[in-house]
Amino acid sequence: MTACPYCGVEPPVARVPAEGSVLCACDGCLNPYVMTRDEDSVQSRTMPRMRDVRTLAAEGSIGAELFKGMDKAVESLPVLPELSQRIIEMMDDPDVAMPAVADVVRSEQVIAVRVMRMANSAVYGGLQEIKDLDAACGRLGMKLVANAAQTAVSRNLFATSSQPLKDYMKALWRHSVATAHTANELARLLSMPRLERMFLAGLVHDIGKLSIIQLISTAKSGPLAGLRDSPELCSEVIENFHMLVGLLIVQRWDLPPEFSITTFCHHDPSLCPDPVHVATANVVCLADAIARAEGYTTALTDEPVYLMALPSSLYLNMTDIRLASLRVDLADKVEVLMEDT
Repeated sequence: MTACPYCGVEPPVARVPAEGSVLCACDGCLNPYVMTRDEDSVQSRTMPRMRDVRTLAAEGSIGAELFKGMDKAVESLPVLPELSQRIIEMMDDPDVAMPAVADVVRSEQVIAVRVMRMANSAVYGGLQEIKDLDAACGRLGMKLVANAAQTAVSRNLFATSSQPLKDYMKALWRHSVATAHTANELARLLSMPRLERMFLAGLVHDIGKLSIIQLISTAKSGPLAGLRDSPELCSEVIENFHMLVGLLIVQRWDLPPEFSITTFCHHDPSLCPDPVHVATANVVCLADAIARAEGYTTALTDEPVYLMALPSSLYLNMTDIRLASLRVDLADKVEVLMEDT
């Protein structure tokens, strides 16, 4: 069966990798499901414990209004900057050298300024001030320079014209950067490959919240417009729907399969349909929790985060000492990444 198991709409077969499974959202009914390539055919199946999302969209409900405007909201979201894609490709290349990375940084003034400031910050600075971009890149190293570039070029995604939602968007930006930095550090601690992908996975893990905020901020009337006057209900709706919306976005951006999984499964890695990406899902899940524990959160109230009680901590063989080491200087490094954004 190659069509959506819920509504029968056929997906682009190109979404399925040559090996393994891919998580996708149906272009017709929006339901998430799994596609697996089996020799020359593609099979599709539902996900365990997932109910048909259309049952959440009764006429006149908040869910129905969200789904009606979802395509428009996803399409109106700025595309992932081309530079982010270039950075991923460069860092995937084992033969890439620092001069090539420095040339990319030099081509974007905002990124170049950020790299210079980071290299001379109290967190990363040496005994002497650096005034040359090549030297700054050398001090920070390729992966940190790549992270700084990803942070800078993605900042424009986190914007809203709605004054009541500006504080929420700022908190979301801070949480996303903190999660990205922590996911990268976790992956390094665990000797996982493709650290720069882990940074971007953390940076966009809550990307679905952006489209929902866009819908709420532009709604003229009805249930969505009413959410602007109810911060608690607004927050609840965003939390309930952002994983699915995020899946739709990274699918439209045509990002690699692991981004679909980290975006949709970052609150529950047990949903991950491909064993290859289970560790990645758990890293982003734990990074998200650590960021919240450090105060980088969109929650309206202070909620205790018990890191060692998380299944992801157990899966990744974390200890109190390892978790504590991750949190040392975390705030300082995150603030340097976000400086002037």
